[in-house]
Amino acid sequence: MVNAAEKAGRIFPGRTTLIEPTSGNTGIALAFISVKGYRLIFTMPASMSVERRVLLRAYGSEVVLTAPTLGMQGSIELQGKIFNSYIPQQFENPANPLIHYLTTGPEIWEQTNGKVDVCLRSWAIFERKEPQYQNLRSGAKRGCGPLRIYDGIITVHSDEAALMSRQMAQAEGLLCGISSGASVCASLRLLNPRNAGKIDCDYVTFFWRTSQVFQSLLQFARANEDDGG
Repeated sequence: MVNAAEKAGRIFPGRTTLIEPTSGNTGIALAFISVKGYRLIFTMPASMSVERRVLLRAYGSEVVLTAPTLGMQGSIELQGKIFNSYIPQQFENPANPLIHYLTTGPEIWEQTNGKVDVCLRSWAIFERKEPQYQNLRSGAKRGCGPLRIYDGIITVHSDEAALMSRQMAQAEGLLCGISSGASVCASLRLLNPRNAGKIDCDYVTFFWRTSQVFQSLLQFARANEDDGG
C-alpha cells in the first residue's frame, strides 16, 4: 500500500504522516515503514490489548486510543487535524489484496507443489461491537472486493479459540494468537471423518501472529475460567 501510494505521488518519506485504524498485522507491517522516514499514527479502540500498543510504539509509531464505536471515523477526524497526512485504508485499498495475489498466493502454491485441496482462514468478528462485519455471512461486498469467495463458514467462539491457543503453546510449542487457535479448531472440525472430512488431503491454514500481543487478554480469560466464569 505504501509503495503504491509513493508511485502515485500521494505520499513522500519525511513529509507525509500515515494514519491508520488498526490493531493487527497490518498495523505492525506499516510500523516497519517508519524506517523510510514516515511519521505513523495508529488509532485503535481502548479495549485492545496493552501489548499491541507497546509493540507499535517500540517501532516509533504513535498510538491514539479511540472509542470502539468510532472505527475509521476516528482516523478521518485525526487526518483533518494533521497537515499532509494520508490514510492507507487497508480494507478499501486494492493494493492490499494485490500484494497477496502477487506474493502470498504463489508462495503457498510453490510450498504445496501446486496441490491445495482445502484452504481455511480465520476472521475475527465481534458482532455486537462490529456490526459492519455482519454481512460476511451473507457474502455481501465490503471494502476492496467481494467476500463471497468461500464455500462454507465454521463459527468458533472466542473462548474456544483462546483455549486452543494455550493448548498449542503448551503441547506443540507454538505461541500463536487467538485467531490461530480458531483456525485449528475449525480445521479439526473440518477434517474430522465423522463430519465427512478428508484426512488425506492437501490442507492449508494460517497462523496469523504470535500470542505475545494477546497475553493480557489470555490471562484475563484464564482467570475468568478459574473463577468459574
